[in-house]
Amino acid sequence: MKRLLIIFLIDANVGKLNIEANLDFAIEFDNKKSLTSFKIIKVISVMKYFVSVFFTLSCMNFSFGQKTFKQNDIYLEAGGNSFWGAINYERQFSKSPGFGLRVGLGFYTEERFYITLPVGVHYLIKLNNKASFIDLGFGATFARSNETKFEEDENHFIGFVPSIGYRKHIGDKIMFRLSFTPVFNKSSFVPWLGVSLGKRF
Repeated sequence: MKRLLIIFLIDANVGKLNIEANLDFAIEFDNKKSLTSFKIIKVISVMKYFVSVFFTLSCMNFSFGQKTFKQNDIYLEAGGNSFWGAINYERQFSKSPGFGLRVGLGFYTEERFYITLPVGVHYLIKLNNKASFIDLGFGATFARSNETKFEEDENHFIGFVPSIGYRKHIGDKIMFRLSFTPVFNKSSFVPWLGVSLGKRF
């Protein structure tokens, strides 16, 4: 009987120890779980902060990037509408790529020296790259020479110039264009090219 009582007491004490151990483990587990939850919440808060900052900066960058399309260009052209060389002024009709008007003052020389006045209209088609365009145009160039050793009707002529080219805006201020600009009138047709480089404002 005493032996059974001792065994029972030992079993009770072991059970008590097991219960206390389980309670300690549960408390420790809850503490670890709480700490882990706290860490997760903290990480989520930090992530939310960085996402909000990134979103704000992105919006600011987008708003600053939406600059008004510059409507004016002044540029030098080799070949092209002026035949040999010219300085030109170009004006867009709107604050987005589209129709524009250009006029210039240039020269042409072969058997004599001509002053040329190229005028024309053009249309810009935006490509996937926001700074690149297809430049379509049509113009007329008036050419006149003051030399008198030739017949009067040879002192002036008009050439018509359709054009198609690639136009690139470099940064915020530079314009570059390479164009195919054939010249024709009632007596001739001449395949021609033009290269332009200038300033936007």
